[in-house]
Amino acid sequence: MRESDLSQPIVNYFEALGYIVNCEVKGIDIVARKDEYLIAIELKLSFNMTLLFQVMDRLKFADEVYVALPKPKRHSKDLTKIRQLAEIIGFGVLLVDVGIAQYVESLYIPSQKGKPRDNKRKRIAEKEASGRSIELNKGGVKSIKIITAYREKCLAAASVLHLKGIATAKELRSEFGFDKTIAEALKRDYYNWFEKVDDKGYKLTKKAQTEISQTPEFKRLFEAYLEKYNYNKS
Repeated sequence: MRESDLSQPIVNYFEALGYIVNCEVKGIDIVARKDEYLIAIELKLSFNMTLLFQVMDRLKFADEVYVALPKPKRHSKDLTKIRQLAEIIGFGVLLVDVGIAQYVESLYIPSQKGKPRDNKRKRIAEKEASGRSIELNKGGVKSIKIITAYREKCLAAASVLHLKGIATAKELRSEFGFDKTIAEALKRDYYNWFEKVDDKGYKLTKKAQTEISQTPEFKRLFEAYLEKYNYNKS
């Protein structure tokens, strides 16, 4: 079992509660947002000091913190101790059954919710999470490149250029819903994907055509744009 195996059941759990859920946000395995409330969730295969240190760190800025652990075959004294520790420190504990049912049950849920907090680290996490339009990550992944909001934006722009051939930043904003920062992303060209074509706009570079064809996330974004804007592959 891997930590990432816990990801989808936790995503489903919080989405069912009405939260917007994103994975791998600024070092946090999973972030769940509702209105101005932010929950940080950490996935671990066992409760250890590393996890406890992460919890203590997340409690400094998040409105609520949860840990998600695999559900054991039977209740143990260790679970009782974890629940007692959670009550003392003030974090929630969820148990995930990764079998066929893939359900989540609560070991402990903090009883009191205060007003949403306002601090720099929370705002940074919120900005990153809100900048994503399609979830391309799994929580708890190791040694895999994270699709950040910026990379998603560039992949989405590449998908549009793959469809249209050439487009300006203005067209990306007006026709495809990109925000004003797309102009800077095209100009900055961090990944060397975009080539300026006089005043007509931008097209994909050969490097982009090679790289994005080998990027699984691009296919998902490409198909999403085909569906959203009713384009034909022809």
